Amino acid sequence: SDAPLFRRLLASGLLLVTIPALSAQTAPSRPAPATAAEEAVVMSTFSVSSTQDKGYIATNASTVFKTNESLLEIPNAITVVTRDMITDIGSGKSSDVLQYAGVSNFFRGDSYALRGGRLGYALVDELPDVAQFADNIYVDSYEVIRGPAAVLYPTAVVGGLVLKTSRKPMSVAMHSASVRLDQYGLYRLELDSTGPVKQWGSAHLNYRVLGAYQDGDTYFKNVKDKVSAIHPSLQFVNNQTRVLLAFDAQRIEKPVFSKGLMQPNGELYTGAGRDEVNLDRGSNARFDLFNTRFQVQHSFSADWEMKTFLMQSFKRSTVTFLNTTAVDFTNNLVSYNAARGGDKFNDVSALLDFSGRYTLFGVENRSLVGFNIQNRVTIAPNGTTTKTRAWLNRALNAPHIETIDVPALSDYTEATGGSINESQNAAIYVQQTVHVVPERFSLVGGLTVRDLYANSAADRWVVPRVFTNSRLNKLVHRYGAVFQVIKGQVSVFAMESTTADPASTTQRDANGQLLPAPEGKGKEVGIKTNLADGRLTSTLTFYDIVRTNQSVFTGVGSGTTAVFAPIGSTKQRGWDADFAFRIFPNWQVVGTIYSGSVKDQTGAPVANAYDRSWSLFTRYDFDASNLKGLSIGGGAARISGRQVSTGGIVFPAGQALTLIKMKAGTMVTAFASYRFSKQWSARLSVDNVLDEVYAMGAQSAVFIDPSPPRSFAVSVRYDF
Repeated sequence: SDAPLFRRLLASGLLLVTIPALSAQTAPSRPAPATAAEEAVVMSTFSVSSTQDKGYIATNASTVFKTNESLLEIPNAITVVTRDMITDIGSGKSSDVLQYAGVSNFFRGDSYALRGGRLGYALVDELPDVAQFADNIYVDSYEVIRGPAAVLYPTAVVGGLVLKTSRKPMSVAMHSASVRLDQYGLYRLELDSTGPVKQWGSAHLNYRVLGAYQDGDTYFKNVKDKVSAIHPSLQFVNNQTRVLLAFDAQRIEKPVFSKGLMQPNGELYTGAGRDEVNLDRGSNARFDLFNTRFQVQHSFSADWEMKTFLMQSFKRSTVTFLNTTAVDFTNNLVSYNAARGGDKFNDVSALLDFSGRYTLFGVENRSLVGFNIQNRVTIAPNGTTTKTRAWLNRALNAPHIETIDVPALSDYTEATGGSINESQNAAIYVQQTVHVVPERFSLVGGLTVRDLYANSAADRWVVPRVFTNSRLNKLVHRYGAVFQVIKGQVSVFAMESTTADPASTTQRDANGQLLPAPEGKGKEVGIKTNLADGRLTSTLTFYDIVRTNQSVFTGVGSGTTAVFAPIGSTKQRGWDADFAFRIFPNWQVVGTIYSGSVKDQTGAPVANAYDRSWSLFTRYDFDASNLKGLSIGGGAARISGRQVSTGGIVFPAGQALTLIKMKAGTMVTAFASYRFSKQWSARLSVDNVLDEVYAMGAQSAVFIDPSPPRSFAVSVRYDF
């Protein structure tokens, strides 16, 4: 069993934070702790302060241009989701949070789509992540970049990118513990402790430990949603230098695939009960994630600085489950087979950036130069079962999966097959910003030299292994302009950028052949506002994106190997907008809207695409003396026009559908929180207020994440 290993790693993480925590507790008494908003932690343009206790509205983006730029001066559409907003949404799943930032998904977890098309995995502190599922307890903020960003972030696709910024140690002592319980018995515990360890003049060493544990019952049959997570970190800071050492350890136990079913009319199938998702009692997978992050940031002067980040990531998943192979709505039959699966990722990535501001011939310039390198090894095993398969056809409206004797992991014999992929991705980039007219007109240009290399064997048991090599050398560019129509308040921008996507270099078709790496070009124009002293910010963008060498997910082959079908090139056209408005000091509203299309080279719609979405989220804090401490809020999010492939559905003779256009649903959530004292607060939240039945995630017609019914949860928090 891997459990002892995981416990040892957790113990190591606890040991790392125990000594500094004890040191902080035994230090001389000091005034009441400051909030995160009160701590001035901005050391340089590379640095980022916590977004906790600062509300929903952000006017600067700390990582989009790898410098702390005003959003008004960046020729990209950017949405920042702060820690306060993450807390108020109340979900540990990234896709549940980001639906209120205009982001769709492929499945509920760390899966994202923008402007109608899929994205790759998010980046953690600017370095590629490898997690399909990761709890967001360690996330301080999300930055959603809509549009091309591959010049500075080589793994970005042309449609956009999601950046996660981690929660860092603080120099003020803050400690909190909370517990949350919903009506079905799912409970969640969270811990956040940070503060100083030691100070030497202007230099100080700080610590932080974040932890989460989640377990209990869920609404759906045979579905676990268990989380064990710990994130200890230490950070040394002085006037010029910041050094961070952080460790992430998470174990998530949940289904590898949610297998709700989509009917040909676009509605979820509930004939066997809304809580039936075709999962047997043993079908929950285990996902382990271990990251080690090391970061150094140094300011040579007020204008020149350097940062180097290093992250080693290991992800492992293990699963045995029933795979839905065919659904026959006409004859009321569903067919399954048993499968064993899982994979391993070993990822090492690093970056080194230099940034500087200077004046040349009387014109202000900002230069950024750096490189990024990533090495990844992926192993996807295969398996067969020695158990009988005579029981694998069941009545669709009464499958009684709980009576199926599903093979255990030990009942499988690993067969030939299962792939191994080794890839290297290196990039050298430079970006130049020229403020032609200070605070009025700027030009931006960037170039990246890319080298992508993949070495892949479709059958890792063959000796010697038969590898297929692919290589892509590419020059990626970005150029744009920003003109402030009203200085500091309204700007217009235009940009063109290209991408070369390494994320798909290991995708295979039904014959096991590697697919070529996708490329893309995006053009966009837009307008941004920053009005009412920063209380109202907004962006409206029109875009035109072309992507080549595209493919769509068509199902699962042997084991849990994903199969993709090439569809040639695609076009994405449309517009999107976002806004953040602090109507009063105690009332804030954020929202997004998108309308567009995704078509293949024949003009036909594309699987896993969508054409409309909107979201709205708000919070109001009462300040009247008799209601002070009470806050209410909530939001709504809707994604429309989503289409999925019909692989796995058996149609009557003479009928056939390639895609199903799914019925849309609106997720409405509401919350009320009350602070009884400086230490105690409580919260009541309601998810899916309208009790709508729809797909919250969709990979294909037989791999659907259904929406849970209206759900209530109560949480209590103690600050000490």
